[in-house]
Amino acid sequence: MPRNCTRITCSALSGPGTDKTGNGQQGYSLTTDELQCIPPSMPRNYRINFVEVKCPTCGTVNSWPPFNAKVRNRSFCNRGCYRKRPMEPVGEKFRRSFTEAPSGCWEWTEGKEEHGYGRFCFNGCQKLAHRVSWSLHRGVLSDEDFVLHHCDNPGCVNPDHLFLGTQEDNMKDMAAKNRACKGMEKRNSKLSDSQVVEILKSTDRVCAIAKQFGVSYSIISEIRSRKRWRHVTVP
Repeated sequence: MPRNCTRITCSALSGPGTDKTGNGQQGYSLTTDELQCIPPSMPRNYRINFVEVKCPTCGTVNSWPPFNAKVRNRSFCNRGCYRKRPMEPVGEKFRRSFTEAPSGCWEWTEGKEEHGYGRFCFNGCQKLAHRVSWSLHRGVLSDEDFVLHHCDNPGCVNPDHLFLGTQEDNMKDMAAKNRACKGMEKRNSKLSDSQVVEILKSTDRVCAIAKQFGVSYSIISEIRSRKRWRHVTVP
């Protein structure tokens, strides 16, 4: 018997009867195969009604306790019926997952990842929704292909707003649209804009400035040569 399970008396599915304990109550005790996990605090004489659920595959009507009928897989007779279940076409499922915005973007309404890109289950795997959109409307993608946005909207899956590129194209597009993290926007940044201005104005030696702000010599040198923090200007 599973842990935290107990034998419970359930109301009869059809017609009056007596349970197996012989106490004259209508219903019967679940057999060993029918024992269901229930909270230990539930009374031993707790009475429940079975719920009839029709199998989507073969049409057989199955009877389950209500706390099992809510489980999605319990709608099927067995594992074989679950494997043969009618599947919704990928294209129809994809079309139900976005709405058309006035701007022309197809805004993804299902699950998204932390950067705002949609997630979609395609061929049994979780993939980015805009890559799935390209595969459905334009053709198969390889792992080396990058799907970029003309509209700069991560949640858009409109194939007319997408184009193929490389990693280099992706980085250039990010820089051209000013989406790259700069200066204090980076998580590991040790300096602020005001400190960079102070470094640019200072006439002290590099080693002294690096010791003052707690950074390496190379960072001070690159700031002075405008290789880093180029967005900061000296007033």
